[in-house]
Amino acid sequence: MPGIDLVGQRDGIIAKGSASGRLDCLGGIAGFGGCLVLTTPLREVVEVTITPTPERSFEVWSENEWIGGYDAHQTPALLENQISDQALVRLLREDRKSDIFTTQMCCLKVMLRASRHRLREGLRVHIRSNLPEKSGFSFIPALQIASLKAYGTFFRHEFRRTEIAHWSHVIEDLNLEANGSLSDHLSCAFGERGFLLPILCRPDHLLPPVELPPELAFCAVSSGLPYESNNPSYVRFRTASFMGKFLFERALDHSFVYGTQIAFAYLTHDAFAHLPLEMEGGEFPGGEEDLNDPYSKIHDGTTYQVRDSLRFPILENRRSERFLELLIEEKSSEHLAPALGQILRQSQQDMEALRLPHPRALEIVRFLEQQGTALGIHGARVSCHGSTGPVVALVQRSSLPAIEEACHAQFPDSHWIVTV
Repeated sequence: MPGIDLVGQRDGIIAKGSASGRLDCLGGIAGFGGCLVLTTPLREVVEVTITPTPERSFEVWSENEWIGGYDAHQTPALLENQISDQALVRLLREDRKSDIFTTQMCCLKVMLRASRHRLREGLRVHIRSNLPEKSGFSFIPALQIASLKAYGTFFRHEFRRTEIAHWSHVIEDLNLEANGSLSDHLSCAFGERGFLLPILCRPDHLLPPVELPPELAFCAVSSGLPYESNNPSYVRFRTASFMGKFLFERALDHSFVYGTQIAFAYLTHDAFAHLPLEMEGGEFPGGEEDLNDPYSKIHDGTTYQVRDSLRFPILENRRSERFLELLIEEKSSEHLAPALGQILRQSQQDMEALRLPHPRALEIVRFLEQQGTALGIHGARVSCHGSTGPVVALVQRSSLPAIEEACHAQFPDSHWIVTV
């Protein structure tokens, strides 16, 4: 295995990477079903700088604050790529390292393997960010993408196609056991400011970016609650959707790779009409292995809204497609904004029918809707996985200062972010 000798390369080697946070505008909650997801990057970014050190150590700093590290006695196996993924994760958990530090170690591990290098000396990692953590704006994916870019430069590794997003997704799953969507990582890696990035999650088909009309903008208000990708309401909904897909495929005697490949016309099919509205986990005729989803968990005493949970990704995919069509085809902003706002409202209504949004998020949606077009707000919905995620709104760009002031007054503990 080739090695990198840093002894002769210390003079000024600095590898940098950056990535923006992302805002899920539509479709992200149904990414698991192969939905078309519309995202846009935020102006808030994560920046990572990597420098070699003469000491055989690995250090992580964030804004001049010590996050964690390993010294000369602990690092050789890590830096020489002589430890398995599972052993590394077990070590990090036993040492109770922070999510930021464990993310850095996992990124380094992945890049050592991908580049087939070993390190003979040490590394120091510096992180700078104005992106809030655990608010539903993809801080961890942005951190990972920024880190992988920096490590890619350091190791002279060229990422192909969507490779960097797939590595980032694997790291998040390995490190945090999170069921975050691949679209989050794709958006952080390939999003272009001022544009919507359409991602067809089957699994990673990127469509050409689409520019919003200059007079419109997306903005977001965080719920002020810690964002959890594994929150119970989302996991229950996701599980119910896969349960419905299994039952529908069995009734139709036909299988689909993704739930959103079930044509919209099938929603009126007898096989769909006969799906149970609700079903307890113990009544499900299959097992978790039949769902083909590692994040779906069936519990005997839990009630699952099977039919509506399968219907939602199909409808959400259709909404995303229509949203995109309107942006491309409709030239009159007078007609465009109300039509786009109505699509956002429809998505919100269906999420509420599935009891997905947290009451706090609902409070923010209600407030924005009450302000309405008088304050330049065309529509709002809960973003991300629909529970403690931020609320996203389509607004008049000229109204942003007034909207921000109103939200700060009503929700002083929520972090306000405006897309650019």
